[in-house]
Amino acid sequence: HIPVWVLQSTLMGADLVRRALQPGEISPYMELARKNFPQATLKVIPDAGHFAMLESPEAVNAGFADLLQTLPG
Repeated sequence: HIPVWVLQSTLMGADLVRRALQPGEISPYMELARKNFPQATLKVIPDAGHFAMLESPEAVNAGFADLLQTLPG
């Protein structure tokens, strides 16, 4: 009953090159999180690099605000 928020912005491909995830794209890590935590909220920060909180702070903060709205009282 604990909220779980999975935030991901990049994915390391088989070629060992990191690339930005796009809206609607789900990584293997996110699939694993969904399998183990069905109540988890999955959020992709598109077109951001490895440091999404620095590169897209508005999107990350909006995600946290959404998560906080789900918490009781």
